[in-house]
Amino acid sequence: MRLGRIRIDRLSGISEPFEILEIPAGAVLIVGPNGIGKTSLCRAMRATLWPRGEPLPGAEVHSWWHSADGPRYALLLAGETIWQQDGAPGESPSLPAAHLRSYYTLGLAALFDTSDETITHEIRRQMSGGFDVASVRESLFPARAQRGRSEARKLEQARRQRSSIETELRRLADEEKRLPGTRHELETAKRARASVEPLHLALELARKRDDLRRLEAELAQFPANMERLRGDELERLADLQREVAELEAEIEIFEARQAEATETIARADLPDGPVAESSVLGTDKRVRQLELVQSTLVAARQRAAVARHKVAQCEDALAGAAVALRRWVAIVACTALLAGAALSWWVDRLWVALVAAAAVLLWATLFDLWGARRWRANAWDRLREARGELADALAGIEDGERNAAQLLAQIQRDLRVHGLEQIEDAAAASEQISQLRKRSAALTQSQKDLARAQKDLRRARDQLEKKRANLEQLFVNGGLESADTLALERRVRLQPEWEELDRERRDLEREIAGLEARLDEYPDYRSLERSQAEARLEDARRTAERTETLVVEITAIETRLREAAKSSDLEQALEMEDAARQALASCREDALRAEAGNLLLDAVIEEHERDTAPAVLRRAMEMFAHFTRGCYELRFDAKRDALFAFDNETETGKALTELSDGTRAQLLLAARLAFACHVEKDERLPLVLDEALATSDPERFEAIADSLLLMARQQGRQLFYLGARGDELARWRAASRRHGHPEPFVIDLAEIRGRGRAVTEPSELMAEPQRLPAPGNRSAEQYGLALSVPRPDPSAPSGAVHLFHALRHDLGLLYRLIDELRVDSLGGWRGLARHGLVGSRLASDEIEQIQAWDDVIRAFLDAYRIGRGRPLDREALAQSGAVSARFIDGLTALADDLGADARQLVRALEEREDARTKKFREDKLEKLVDFFEQRGYLDRREILDEAELLARVLVSVKGHLAAGRLTHGAVADRVACLWRLVGRDGCEPRG
Repeated sequence: MRLGRIRIDRLSGISEPFEILEIPAGAVLIVGPNGIGKTSLCRAMRATLWPRGEPLPGAEVHSWWHSADGPRYALLLAGETIWQQDGAPGESPSLPAAHLRSYYTLGLAALFDTSDETITHEIRRQMSGGFDVASVRESLFPARAQRGRSEARKLEQARRQRSSIETELRRLADEEKRLPGTRHELETAKRARASVEPLHLALELARKRDDLRRLEAELAQFPANMERLRGDELERLADLQREVAELEAEIEIFEARQAEATETIARADLPDGPVAESSVLGTDKRVRQLELVQSTLVAARQRAAVARHKVAQCEDALAGAAVALRRWVAIVACTALLAGAALSWWVDRLWVALVAAAAVLLWATLFDLWGARRWRANAWDRLREARGELADALAGIEDGERNAAQLLAQIQRDLRVHGLEQIEDAAAASEQISQLRKRSAALTQSQKDLARAQKDLRRARDQLEKKRANLEQLFVNGGLESADTLALERRVRLQPEWEELDRERRDLEREIAGLEARLDEYPDYRSLERSQAEARLEDARRTAERTETLVVEITAIETRLREAAKSSDLEQALEMEDAARQALASCREDALRAEAGNLLLDAVIEEHERDTAPAVLRRAMEMFAHFTRGCYELRFDAKRDALFAFDNETETGKALTELSDGTRAQLLLAARLAFACHVEKDERLPLVLDEALATSDPERFEAIADSLLLMARQQGRQLFYLGARGDELARWRAASRRHGHPEPFVIDLAEIRGRGRAVTEPSELMAEPQRLPAPGNRSAEQYGLALSVPRPDPSAPSGAVHLFHALRHDLGLLYRLIDELRVDSLGGWRGLARHGLVGSRLASDEIEQIQAWDDVIRAFLDAYRIGRGRPLDREALAQSGAVSARFIDGLTALADDLGADARQLVRALEEREDARTKKFREDKLEKLVDFFEQRGYLDRREILDEAELLARVLVSVKGHLAAGRLTHGAVADRVACLWRLVGRDGCEPRG
């Protein structure tokens, strides 16, 4: 039923009548300040529906309702409700009993403040129709804790005592029968005691053999021929490489020297080799002779030049004598004339002057002629002498030139033999001979240098070849077929570990040989496997441990048999049992009456639980899954008779006390509404929330508001919320927008009653919610980034995986699920699908498609976890009971360093190379390994590669493949993508 209109004419607390018109379906917020009549309005609605359960004397309330069979009018007057339909008196609508009216007025404080101890009780009470069955039972048939208890206890004690005595007598009789067998067992135990020590040795031998096989398996993981390594291969390799480099450098130097010597030999241009000094000495002598002849020739030429000069001087002197004579005659004539003139001045007579002048001239002439003749004669003598010297010089020149020509020709012939050029004089010959000697000496030295360089080069090349052979042999000795330095380095790094393992193997072989020798007397023990030896040793120990016990037991049996023959305990016990039975009979009648009443009540309860509780529980489960968007499911543990919440994302069950406040409130609300829906017949009655949410924290408010709005939309139920503050109105509207619900209709009661608008919404609370981005033209990777989709965590349950990874091929369907169903994880999807809450939004083929890809991801994660244990943490180490406070910090840090891998941690503890594992006891390690294996931290199975994992997934989803919902190619692509995602390598689109 839906309230469409209400008018309050008279009601306690209401001074002036008022009317609310056109009340819509869905959520309706009635707001106003305190005292404005919100609670009175709620009481009026409740009293109209249940007038005797909610008496309001003197009230007059008119209300108009929309019911399943049409509109109705109700008048509450004088504590009675008069119903009309179509203007005529009508029957009261089919309503739940009056005592259930409180189910339609929700107190949110009760939902939030329920203590942890009473949650389960409250849920069971809500599903029991609001009755506390335990209280009813106690009030009608109070339990008598002491009724007949003492008498029954005494009777039971007497019976036990009697039974004990009878049992003891029967046991003694049996023991007497078994006594021969016990004695035989004693002999067997003694033989077992003797076999314990050999079996210890056999067990130790089996363990050593297991260790030997483990060591051999570990050694088999190493490269072949590790025994050839000495450990210094890298140093030797470095030395050889250095020596090879040095030799290669020396060879380059020697080759340069050889080339230089060869070039010098070529420049010497002596194809016949160096010139012998003996072949040069004759030529050198002739050069010396030529130099002497040429120096003589030069001297002769100088003498000839001197002689020619003398001849020229003499000839010049003869020519000068005639000139001088004529010059002297003229001088004498002039002198005579002058003398005559002077004399004539002194002498008066001219002829005297002439005579004197003539005498002087004559004397001068005669004197000059005599002198000229002597001068001329001397000039001729000198000329003849000069011409003689010239002739001698010319003869010497001729002889010298002839000798020089002969010597020069001989020298040229000698030099042509050595390929020298023509020469013009001794100096050129001497220079060429000097150059010849130098070239010959250089040729000789170059030939020596060449020979030495060739010798050094051969030696260096031989050494280089040996070094390279040694280098190659080094790799061969290291078990390598090629000069792979990285492989050799890896082998050398592994060599100490291999040597240690090999040493352990040899030690084990010696120990095994020793143990086998000690078991020569027990040849069948030497072939026992470890499990066989342990089983036989355990049997022998157990058998041997009974030796002393059997001795004592045999002695005790014999003693008890002797004492039993004298005892009267059985008769006394029978008398005590009769007395206790009579005392208990007096309590029988009262107990039978109380039991009859309890039986009747139990029958009523059983009928209720059979007919009502299962349906209520199913409805509560469905509502709780709906409220939590499939994240949680309410489940019932029949064995423990307890309710619990199942987290679909973590795939774990949680006690109700472990839930958050908001989730617990959703659970209690689901339980209450489930029963309310169950007891309703044809009508869905309005729910009234008479409670302020202003002081509620955001999480709880969001949870309750979302659940109520969802319920109102899904069930078509009218929901009234009575609030006093504007922020409550803003929060309701924000919650409806955030979760995709229609906004509530607001009725301001203060405004209706003429007191002005009293509620103002804070603007900061009215911000538009962030909308889910549509995929549009985005690729799968781009849309995943827009949604901030996390990578799948292989260590977490598959329910925590984001729906994106199942529907990355159909982004439109993914958007609809998140936007319409408000679910984004596989766990949430499973919760909604299990309760049939998706059929109205999705087609059957879409549901099957999602389920198919859900199975692919579930199968992938199951296969991926094979061989990969759960991640370790400090809590797991502490829970194992094998790690003391002394080791907990160090092993926690070591586990973190090893990536929380239990397999690597166990290996580190076995190898004991890390300082944090020193002195960790073997027995503690075995206990730790057992704990890891039991709790799933250590998985001994082999890790699957991608191809093996794909094969497992295909087998798991073969039904979907056969039905055509999946294809092999699509599954292979999705598995490849998931493989890269969980490996943290990213996922690019394929195909």
